[in-house]
Amino acid sequence: RGRQAVRGESDRNDAQPVFKLGAAMGRKLWATAWSRKNGIGDRQVIATTTPEKMRYLRNLYYVPNHSVLIISGDVSPEVAFAMATKVFGVWKRGDDPFAKTPIPSIPPLTKNDAVIVEENVNAVTVLIQWQGPSVRKDEAATFVADVYSDVLNNQQSRFQRRLVDSGLWQGILVNYYTLNNIGPITISGQTSPGKLCEAMTALWS
Repeated sequence: RGRQAVRGESDRNDAQPVFKLGAAMGRKLWATAWSRKNGIGDRQVIATTTPEKMRYLRNLYYVPNHSVLIISGDVSPEVAFAMATKVFGVWKRGDDPFAKTPIPSIPPLTKNDAVIVEENVNAVTVLIQWQGPSVRKDEAATFVADVYSDVLNNQQSRFQRRLVDSGLWQGILVNYYTLNNIGPITISGQTSPGKLCEAMTALWS
């Protein structure tokens, strides 16, 4: 039943042109690591999921030394700790999942690449992506990426005035996604087919 629900969600996503573009871009950006960045998952993997596989992942990653319990509201610490001990006290500490199954590095990009996804839509959607910093490897760079994104997204910025207020782009957004293992930096925007060349020239400049 759960497998059918996830497949249904995958089908709905596949019916959206923007999702198809994002998936095509993801394969270019992450190469052999795409399966780790694909939030919806691979259809073949979903189709072959078994309770045994799910239990293996649960036992590997869902251990108390790899978990956080957050309690909020009008409670006293004594009551909260007592209840947490009662409910979770029998939950045994496990091995460090990342020591047991180390996460391989994501391969860096070696060249510029492009992909075109054609769908029956009126607007042109453009995605430009880079591999950004990893929060545990270069924390300072993640702050720079966040601030840089906010500055460019400010409606009064020269970036927005030149691209959106000029009418070349219907809207444009810069985003850095903070992640431990490579957060993507994305510029996304929409324009009309007739303005695409001029819009792209302005963006690059």
